[in-house]
Amino acid sequence: MSITFITATRIALSNLFDGRLKKYGICGATKNGKGYLVDKTGSVTVYGEDDSSISCFTSYGFSDPINILLAIQNEFQTKVFSENEPQYWGFDTVDEWENSTEWFKSKE
Repeated sequence: MSITFITATRIALSNLFDGRLKKYGICGATKNGKGYLVDKTGSVTVYGEDDSSISCFTSYGFSDPINILLAIQNEFQTKVFSENEPQYWGFDTVDEWENSTEWFKSKE
């Protein structure tokens, strides 16, 4: 089981791992465009893009990543969206998201 998250604005991979998250009790490491952020309750795997910015964060298993995600929102002044939210898929509202999938429902 996993869940994936994105940020509303681009964050450089190097900025995410420059030590600024230590004040939130988060440590991490990165290598070759992939990294890990860990705190006392959870962890996320960080995936980078070719341009060295974050593409997404994924939480696996029973990890609770909420403190990590809240720290990222706070420190980088951005929002974090899960794959269960319309913004993750490029929509502004649930209505837009649901209306875009109406043809799927008609096939059931």
